Amino acid sequence: MIVIAISLLVVLLALREVSTNRIHRARGNSQALRRWRAARRWLNLALLLTLLAFLPALIDAPQVPIIAEAHTMLRLAGPLILGAAGFALALAVRTATPEVQREVQTRRTARQRRERAHHGHNPERTSTQLQEWLQHYGPRHRYRFDQPTRAGVANIVIHTQETRYAVYLLPPEHAEHGMQTAITRCEAIAGELQAHGLVWVPQETPTEPQHARGRPVYVVRGSINEALKLIERNDNQQRRRRERRQQSQRRAARDGQQESAQRSDAHQQWN
Repeated sequence: MIVIAISLLVVLLALREVSTNRIHRARGNSQALRRWRAARRWLNLALLLTLLAFLPALIDAPQVPIIAEAHTMLRLAGPLILGAAGFALALAVRTATPEVQREVQTRRTARQRRERAHHGHNPERTSTQLQEWLQHYGPRHRYRFDQPTRAGVANIVIHTQETRYAVYLLPPEHAEHGMQTAITRCEAIAGELQAHGLVWVPQETPTEPQHARGRPVYVVRGSINEALKLIERNDNQQRRRRERRQQSQRRAARDGQQESAQRSDAHQQWN
């Protein structure tokens, strides 16, 4: 009996300590603070009633008549008092259950967020604000959003006059741990779309765009304007290369025609 009594008291004390810690952590949340305080009051009552119920087992009956009668009454009423303590404990648990469930959900969400960050996942849907901004204020390209592939989702597919780009939106909290995985997924997505891969990390402070080592993927950190500038710069370079190639082809064709004409003239002279 003494072991059971001590065990129950220790459990109740531990639960009370937990509720006290939660009260300190819930200072900024009035609803959570109110629930944890109510739960601690019920735990205090359960602790007091449990102590009264097991007091006759913990203390021998005194010789003083009045105290001895109180001791006997407590011993006889022990089961009822213990039942009341159990009821108070049930009310404490019921009061704290919504906050416990919220805490469990918060931890589950945080764990899922960490897993997504570690695997370099991008959002499945691009924000409506970004879509509207690109369509109204962005360069005059053709934009497609949230294009599914077998390798994942391309958040933005940008069709320029020279080529196309598959933009993979990587949240900043994912970039620290999941960048390499994001680059691999972006490369696979861009390959299916026959586009250039571009991993975009939205952040306030822009950095110089980089080419992923050993991968045909660009990494841009900053606003969407930084990504658009890179695309425009690459587009201009591709346009100049195309124009030079076309000039070379025209020059080669012109030289070929001249050589053909000279051979024809020489042939006529010999004849």
